[in-house]
Amino acid sequence: MTNRLKLLTTGLVLSLIFAVNDYYQMSQKRPKPRVTTRKAKPSIQKIRKKSNISRQKKVIEEAAKSNLSAMDTHGEFLEIPEEILQMSQWNRNPFIQKKNLKLGSEPEIISNRNLKEEQPRMADFELLKIESVAKLDDKVYVIINGNRYEEGDRIDRYMIEDIYDDRVVFLLGDTRVLKGVGK
Repeated sequence: MTNRLKLLTTGLVLSLIFAVNDYYQMSQKRPKPRVTTRKAKPSIQKIRKKSNISRQKKVIEEAAKSNLSAMDTHGEFLEIPEEILQMSQWNRNPFIQKKNLKLGSEPEIISNRNLKEEQPRMADFELLKIESVAKLDDKVYVIINGNRYEEGDRIDRYMIEDIYDDRVVFLLGDTRVLKGVGK
């Protein structure tokens, strides 16, 4: 071994001795943890919170007892109609009246109109409600105002030119009009 290596090893041994001694002395100075067996009392905040909750429960119970007599005085209810009692399938809610919005004339099928005498009405186009688009095999269908149509069909003066997933292209003479699904 060379002198330099001997000197470095001696320094390493001395530094390890000092580190172990320092660690031992520090552990002697630390306080030992004590184990207490007495039960800790709940804090004042917890006691207040529990008393507030119990007080609220008492108030609610007293209010319920005082309102029992008022609950029986609702009067007589109307009888449920026979049609509703005999319902066996799901339909729209019978208790809500359906709104009838008349914004203009309803669109008519092309065969019910004389196209040469009447001018096109854009109000009719606004009344077209495109509900959904479906693709079955090679055919694409669109549901408009509850009726099923495919490419080439006519609604009023509008011919369905193309059906896409999110829109339908109508042809009115030389004019193409787009309308989105759900609009």
